[in-house]
Amino acid sequence: MRTRRSDERWAHLCSRLDAEWRQTARSEKGRAAVERWVGEEPALAGACSAEDVLALCQRRDDSGPGGGEVKTSQAALGAVLRVAAHDDFAQRTVMQAILPGLLALRRRASYMVASPGSGGDDEDELEQEIVMLAYERARALAGTTQAWPARRWSTRPGAGCES
Repeated sequence: MRTRRSDERWAHLCSRLDAEWRQTARSEKGRAAVERWVGEEPALAGACSAEDVLALCQRRDDSGPGGGEVKTSQAALGAVLRVAAHDDFAQRTVMQAILPGLLALRRRASYMVASPGSGGDDEDELEQEIVMLAYERARALAGTTQAWPARRWSTRPGAGCES
C-alpha cells in the first residue's frame, strides 16, 4: 500500500485489517461463507471466493443514485450487507469493501483535527473513531436492503437508512 508520510499509522491499521480479512477469506470458514452467500444472493452469482465478492463490491461501474439502475457493485455490496445480519464474516467483508473510502475520509478529516505538537495522537484517535463508527454502521444496516448501500456511510444530511 503506497501512502504519504502522514498516512503511515493509518496505512499500518489498514494493512492489519486487510491481512486479517485475507486470512479469514482464505480459510475454510471464509470459503464456506462465500458459498452460502452465492446461494442466497443472485447478485453474487459467479463469485468463487471472498476476493471475487470484494471485487464485485468495489467495481467502478455504477452511475449516481439519480442516474438509473443499481449496477454490479451496489447490488453486490447490498447483497453482502443483507447476509451480514447472520454472518460476522459478511460484516467484515462490508468493512473491507468500504475501507478505501474510509481512508479517503480520514485524509480529509485529518486536516480539520490536526493540532501542532500533538505527535499524531489526534490522528490516531480519529482513525480509531472512523473505523469504529463505520463498523457500528455496518452492524446496524446488516440484514437490510439498501438501494445505494455505499452511500449509507455518508455524513451528508439525508443519507440515512433506507429499509
